[in-house]
Parts: sequence; structure tokens; C-alpha cells
Amino acid sequence: NTAVSIYNSLVVAPFNKGGLELEGTATQGNFTGGKSDFKGLVLAGMTKAIVTGDETKLKDETRFNMFGVDASTLGLPSNYNIATGKPGLLPMSGSPLLMGAVAAPTGFESTTYKGAFGTTDWTDGWANFDPQNADY
Repeated sequence: NTAVSIYNSLVVAPFNKGGLELEGTATQGNFTGGKSDFKGLVLAGMTKAIVTGDETKLKDETRFNMFGVDASTLGLPSNYNIATGKPGLLPMSGSPLLMGAVAAPTGFESTTYKGAFGTTDWTDGWANFDPQNADY
């Protein structure tokens, strides 16, 4: 019975199945009734982007959702998914992630990009990507 809304978010996963599932009558009703919303979503790297719920509404082009895209088309640096060290967080020039964001609801900061990063790495100076070897 969720009524969550998600905007301008990126999920890149090498899973055979993955996607967005609005399971159950109440959850689907919340979406079709406007209590929850999904816009500016990018689900990439999944061989089958599963989208259940009101598929027509979720895939409407005015929502700027991208389901089932290949991760290589996102313009991410080659080290975006490394297991150790600092990952490459910033999309490269020309990336579709750097445009097409939707306006956030009132009370939230809007951006021009999809995902957590545009052209500025806001983790510099405070995030530690190697805590096992850091002295505190």
C-alpha cells in the first residue's frame, strides 16, 4: 500500500530481472490516483526491465522515464561501479543523465540532471571511500 514518489533517480544493475513493480491493487491505485508518482527514472543495465502497474502511464513520454536502457548509453565513466576506491561519479559530457530532469514537488530542490550527480562532485572533502584504511 505504498504511496511513495520518486523523481530523477538512476538505478544501474547487472541483473537479469529488475525494474519497477507496483504490486497490489492498493499500490497501483495510489499511483493511478495521484498519491504516488514516478518521473525522471532511469533503470539501466537490466536485460529485462520489468515495469508493472499502469505501464502506459509509467512509460508516457512526458514522465521522462527511461526503462531498459543499456548502461553503456548513459555516458558514465568506466570506473562508476568499482568495488574499491572512489568510483567515477560524474556523468561525462553529452550524457543523457545531464538533461531531461523533471521538476521536483514543492519543498524539494529541483535539478537539471537525473541521478545524484550533475557536473559537481559534492562528495569531495567529506566522503571517505576507503574507511577500512582511514585513521579516525
